[in-house]
Amino acid sequence: MIHGPCPSDAYQAVSNSTNQPVVSHSDTGQFIIGATCAISAVAVWAGWLVMMQLGVTTRLSTTDLAALRFTVAGFVLFPIVLRRGFAINRLGWTGLAAVVIGAGVPVPLVIGIGLVFAPAAHAGALYQGLVPFAVACLAPIVLNEPLPSIRKVGSCSSWVVL
Repeated sequence: MIHGPCPSDAYQAVSNSTNQPVVSHSDTGQFIIGATCAISAVAVWAGWLVMMQLGVTTRLSTTDLAALRFTVAGFVLFPIVLRRGFAINRLGWTGLAAVVIGAGVPVPLVIGIGLVFAPAAHAGALYQGLVPFAVACLAPIVLNEPLPSIRKVGSCSSWVVL
């Protein structure tokens, strides 16, 4: 017997004769992969801010740290770009410019300058808190997305919380 509202096999549990959910080995494997990826992402983001703080308080400048960040990422992602291209046909020039400005070199430069004056804990809270607000503000302008009232309320409430 199959339980659960989701039709996908990955999210369904099979019951045994005692009506207890049985999790298959493939579900456990998927969970381990997902949890490992989630923990790795959190570690990379947290480590990036801590290392950026350490870098700006020692001999490295924010431009040095930004160059290191994007040089390493460039080498890692270069084979993928060679195989798939820059995705300009999917994003368009406006979308590519939005990605470069919103997630490119300006981000670590601004955060690095801020880390000269504030601890990494403040940067972690403010950066992750302001990203959704910035997206909500820029999406109607750059991407011509409508901004329904519920998004306006959410953006204002996130700004008040920060």
